[in-house]
Formats: sequence, structure tokens, C-alpha cells
Amino acid sequence: MGDIYHFHKTVIGYNHIRSGIRCEDSSASGSDETGEIHIAVVADGHGDPSCFRSKEGADMAVGITVDTLLEFAQSFQDEGEKGHFYEQLSVAKNRELMLRRLTDTIISKWYAGVENDYRNHPLSEEELKEAGNYEDVYRSGKKIEHVYGTTLIGALWMPEYLILVQQGDGTCQVFYENGTAGCPIPKDDRCEQNITTSMCSEDVVQGIRSCAIDLRKNMVRACYLGSDGVEDSYRDEEGLENFYRQLLCRLLENGREGFEDFLFKEMPFLTKNGSGDDVSIAGIVNLSGLSRYLDLHQFYGKIKLYSLKAEYKDCCEALISMERKHERLLGNWNRVKAEIEHFDKKEIQLNIQEKEIYPKLGRMIDSFGKIERQGMETSKKSWITLSPKAKGRETQEKGSQNQKKEQARDDIYKQCLQVVRLIEDRKENEKKRNAGYGKRENAQAEYEEYDAEYKKKQRKKEELERCLERNPAIGDGK
Repeated sequence: MGDIYHFHKTVIGYNHIRSGIRCEDSSASGSDETGEIHIAVVADGHGDPSCFRSKEGADMAVGITVDTLLEFAQSFQDEGEKGHFYEQLSVAKNRELMLRRLTDTIISKWYAGVENDYRNHPLSEEELKEAGNYEDVYRSGKKIEHVYGTTLIGALWMPEYLILVQQGDGTCQVFYENGTAGCPIPKDDRCEQNITTSMCSEDVVQGIRSCAIDLRKNMVRACYLGSDGVEDSYRDEEGLENFYRQLLCRLLENGREGFEDFLFKEMPFLTKNGSGDDVSIAGIVNLSGLSRYLDLHQFYGKIKLYSLKAEYKDCCEALISMERKHERLLGNWNRVKAEIEHFDKKEIQLNIQEKEIYPKLGRMIDSFGKIERQGMETSKKSWITLSPKAKGRETQEKGSQNQKKEQARDDIYKQCLQVVRLIEDRKENEKKRNAGYGKRENAQAEYEEYDAEYKKKQRKKEELERCLERNPAIGDGK
């Protein structure tokens, strides 16, 4: 079998820490005394408030699966049994029956463990208050398994076979000797977003998935199991695969201790910058000849290519988002500039009006003064010496002069009102124009600052495009 290394690591989710919620994941790994049997298991307890003992359910699922997988493998360890065992696994119908018995055993033991824990530790009133819509159901003693709801992924590595079982979401990633990678456990289409099947599902017996890989025909170099907290930290399956690919590189470069130090530092970073959920990883790796199998340049090339593509995609998405704001800020700046241009034009119009209105007012005042003087001269004439006919003309002339005076007075009053309005309009326009200058400076500064970021992001996109074009070998893994 060579030098087989197993590991497991569980870290509480960043969002769980912030919310004061305990870690609900569980994981384990180990080998038997012969060094021929290796096991890795992860379980993700549900975060639904009604599954308030999901941590206990996950711990039970992990412990039971480790024991059951070990018993399953050890039951065929005698030389005579071992050959028959592998022969039975090589036949599809027999393999299906054997895997069904294995999964049925795991399920029945988990339900027995749930029943035993419930009997020894009845639900408290405090717990029932957290049950929401399930409170009455739990009080009646029904669906108690839901309280302990959890997912499960397990791997059993034997000299000639790798056995895999899974219920619920999460990922099992396998790297083969021929350099390919894949997820051999059949997918459950019911697991999407925050919805997952579970060990507590009513159809768990029919829904649990399993598979067996014949290592004599398709040698496996590494098998990784990860909870959905790991999976949800990446945008796609390629990103997740590259994460596990990086684990292989780290293990080869740094050795076991260095690899475990890397996990200790990387996993808290993963949950903080990724899903925010609890994260669990367990794995089994064949270290024999790993340096020959693992071309670090090729593996890191694929990792780098994915990172470049992911960064390029992020850059494009950021530019799409920034473009809308960029256009809005530019539009706001142009609008403010247009407003100032309007106020400037109005100032010019006011200046033209001022050049016309004051001389006109002066002419009106002069005209009014002339009429006043004419009236005063007329009044100086002796009324007694005038003939009746002259008196009539004089009376008519005085009446005409009074009308002219009234008209002139009205015209002057109206012109004065126009002067007042002109002064008020000038003050208002000046006020708005000065405010507009302030708005323009702010709008310009905001646009230019954002425009610099926008152009920087554009240059980054162009740089990434050139990088991807310059490095086709990265994509080929050469």
C-alpha cells in the first residue's frame, strides 16, 4: 500500500464566532494496526434552530461511521476472506448489496445512538423553546431524529478498494494516478443552496449514496472530504478542485508537520474570507512516489491559471458594477456644470438688463422733471389776465400735464420695481451660482477620484488579459 497519510481538521465558522454559535461540524481520520486500512469522515450538523443537537448528531455520525467502516474492512482481513471479499466487490450486483448493507448499518446505528441520547437526555424546556414550529412535534416524541440532523461523508481506503459513502451536501474530491480528478460519489440534485438531505431524512435509506473504486484498475493518489463550508467558499467546482490540488502541493513541499501547520493557518482564513460557515476537511493521501506523480509546476500552473481567471472574472464583474456608478458620477458632474453655465448665462442677461434699465430709469426721471417744470411755469401765469378762451386752453393744458405726470410717475414706479427685481434676481443668481461652484468642485473631485479607480481597474483587466494571452502553457499545465 505504501506510505498512506491521513488527516482531519475542523474549524468553527467565522459567522458562528460573531454570532456566538458553537461549531456544529465534526471530523475524524485514522488507520488500523496493520496500516492497511485507512478512514476519513466529516459531518456537518444542521444550522437550523430546530436542529439544536446537530453537533451531537454530527459527532455520533462521525464516530459510528469510523467504527462501522473499520468493522466492515476487518471482517474480511483473513487471507481467505480477503480474496473473496475483493472478488465480490468486483461484481456490480454483489458490490451494490455489500454497500447497501454497509450504509444500512451506519444509518441504523446512528438512529440507535440518537434514541439512546434522547432517552438519557430528554429535551429541556429551554431547548423546546428554540424548536419553533417543531415544538409541539417534539413534545409528542415525534421526529426526534430531526433534532440531531447532520450530513455525512466517509471514506474507507483498503489495499485494493476505496469505499465512499455520503448523505447530504459537501464534497468528496479524488485525484487519480493518471493526473485526472473528479467527484466519484453520485450527486444528489436535492442538495442546493441552503437545502440538503440529511441523516434525519425520511428517505435516508434510499437517498444515501455510495461507490467503490477498484484501486487495481484506477489508482487513487488522494481522497479529500469537505463539508459544504469549504465548498461554499469557492465560486465553482474548478476553484474547489484547485484548493484540494493546493493541499497536495503543500503536503509534498512542506511534509506532514508543515502541511498541518498550513491547515491550522489556512482554514480560519478560509471561513473568514469564504463561506463564514464551519469548515471541515479530512483526507487520505498515498505519499509513495508522490513527487513523481505530482509535477509541482503543472499543479501550480493550474492553480495559477484558475486564480488568474477568477481574478479576471472578478475584475470584469467589478467593472460592470463600477461602470454604472462611473456614469452616474460623470452625469452628476455634467449636470452641475450645466447648472453653472445656466447661472453664468443668466448673469450675462442680468448685466444686459442692467445696462438698459438704469439709463431708461434716468430718462424717465428726466422726463418727469421736465413735466414738473412745465407745470410750474404754467402756474406762474396770471389767471386773471387770461381771456375765457385762454383760460379754457390753460385748464386743458394743466389737465394734460397732470395726466402726463401721473403716467410718468407710474412708469418710474414700474421701472423702479424692475430695478428691485433685477437686484433680487442678481442676488439669487449669485447665491445659486456660488453654491453651484461648491457642488461642481465636490462632483468633480468625487468623479475624478472614482474615475482613477475605474481606469485602474480597466488597466488591471487589460493586464490580466495580456497575462492570460502570454501564458497559454499555464492552461496546458506544462
